[in-house]
Amino acid sequence: MIIVSVVFLCVIFLLYLINFTLCFSIKGKVNLFDNSGDFAIKFFFFTITKGKMHFGQDEQTHNSLIIERRGDRRTDVHISADKEDKQSLVSYMDAPLFRNMLIRDIQATFRLGKSDDAFFTTMSVVAVRAIFYTAISILKSRQSFSHRQSFEPSFNKDKLEAEFSGIISISIADIIYSFIRHKLECRGKKCGKSAVGKKVTSGK
Repeated sequence: MIIVSVVFLCVIFLLYLINFTLCFSIKGKVNLFDNSGDFAIKFFFFTITKGKMHFGQDEQTHNSLIIERRGDRRTDVHISADKEDKQSLVSYMDAPLFRNMLIRDIQATFRLGKSDDAFFTTMSVVAVRAIFYTAISILKSRQSFSHRQSFEPSFNKDKLEAEFSGIISISIADIIYSFIRHKLECRGKKCGKSAVGKKVTSGK
């Protein structure tokens, strides 16, 4: 009887653990004038990963967002909507792990402008505001989350900066499902090596 009770409790605990939701915080900053940026992903007070990012081209001359993490780990995200390209932004967003992530909160601050050019400053703010709200509308058509944003024009100094932070969550069950699905897809296809997570020896 005791053994049955222990097994029952273990099963209940396992089911609870599988359905447990993990929350992660993301913070970052991008400076387009310097083509530089950094980010960090944390689980409570523990840093999961952090690194630098910039725009550039990879070995196949794809326009890419290049993310470099600790240990010379590098990921090239092709700025493309080509679903056949496994490294395109659309392919990453369509991956099971990303699809199962839930956005809880987004905060963004944009500082935009050019010194002594009020027209450029005004149009930059208008354009970025339109792009941001379009992206938010697309995301909110799929899930509900809170968001706060500010757009700060800079008339006295050249600036194209963005600071962002957010909270995302994913359940352990979704992580297990995403891992199993990825393995099955790789088994059904020939999964070649990509630039994701590859080691690099040179900088920008």
